[in-house]
Amino acid sequence: MAVSDVPDGSQLFDCYAPLTPASLLRLTAAVYQGRGFRGCGRYLETLSRDEIALIKSHNLGLFTVGVAHSDSMHAPSADLGKRDGERHAGLLLALGVERGVTHVLDVEGTTSASTNDVITYINAWATAMRGSDPSASLCLYEGWGIPLSSDQLYGALIPSLYWASSPHSLAPAKRGFAICQVIENITIAGIQVDVDVANADHLGGRIRWQI
Repeated sequence: MAVSDVPDGSQLFDCYAPLTPASLLRLTAAVYQGRGFRGCGRYLETLSRDEIALIKSHNLGLFTVGVAHSDSMHAPSADLGKRDGERHAGLLLALGVERGVTHVLDVEGTTSASTNDVITYINAWATAMRGSDPSASLCLYEGWGIPLSSDQLYGALIPSLYWASSPHSLAPAKRGFAICQVIENITIAGIQVDVDVANADHLGGRIRWQI
């Protein structure tokens, strides 16, 4: 497998549930709004080496997503960010994911946390990830409840790529988004997925996949 930038305009899907041979066969033959899927984002918590091999066999690109632990979002801190970053890095290593593939942090639901605590948590996570893989391509999923302004998203965080949870998400200043979730929780070919489109952000940043 090679690690490369996702071509502009690529339509992807992301999902939490494991993909089976039957579901992948249906998804690779499916279309959404007249376009097929070129790759997928999969959550580390439910991903396996066997599934990665299956994704590869269908010629789909792969990037990965990790969810912040529930207690991390109740009281985000440097210690919890370091813990979650080390856990994600360990899972990536155990799964054999290629170095340099974009890994996304999902920190939805931080409405009760202070801005500084969220920034501290995300940057501690990113530092732990980079400690394991200095070439790591790190991305933040900008879902609901992240209490950061456009300028803070761009200027205060270590991750340099951003994934919009909808076309109406608050864009990071200057950079914007490298991937956008155009629709959530849609059933395609009998499988529940989210549909995404990748493009270079305003500074030329792109997510990277293994393919």
